[in-house]
Amino acid sequence: MEVLSRLLDKAESDGSFRLHPLCSSPKLTHLLFADDLLVFSDGSRASTAGIKSVMNQFKDWSGLDTNESKTEIFYGGYTNTQASVLSDLSGFRRSEFPTRYLGLPLSPKRISAATLQPFVDRITSKLHSWTVKFLSFAGKVTMIYSVICNMVNFWSSIFVLPK
Repeated sequence: MEVLSRLLDKAESDGSFRLHPLCSSPKLTHLLFADDLLVFSDGSRASTAGIKSVMNQFKDWSGLDTNESKTEIFYGGYTNTQASVLSDLSGFRRSEFPTRYLGLPLSPKRISAATLQPFVDRITSKLHSWTVKFLSFAGKVTMIYSVICNMVNFWSSIFVLPK
């Protein structure tokens, strides 16, 4: 993946694709998580072709290819027609925000109470499960502490949560 990272950085510096406007400072071309890759570009036809070229070069060198059935492309600031054309050019399935990644909501907008509703529902369902009825008072306090504190700590390590 180090080779792929260097190929993407080099392609951006050579002008093969342009960065997303909000990713120029600090310069952020991509993010890698385990076997997942997120590439940030301005979404233009030239950038899409440049990224596709890098992916093809990486495939030729390593033998690793993208799984097109699992690959999604997101566009912001484009009309539906423009996004459809660019999606067809890339060969990737077009998707829209908000979406979920590793169980977490992803959205280009500020996180809202509506975005957090599944999080609140998960906490509520754990606290209302049938097994809670059979716990002692101390057991209920321990469960509430572990469920609420641990889930809130996890989410607040990732997001800035609203009050």
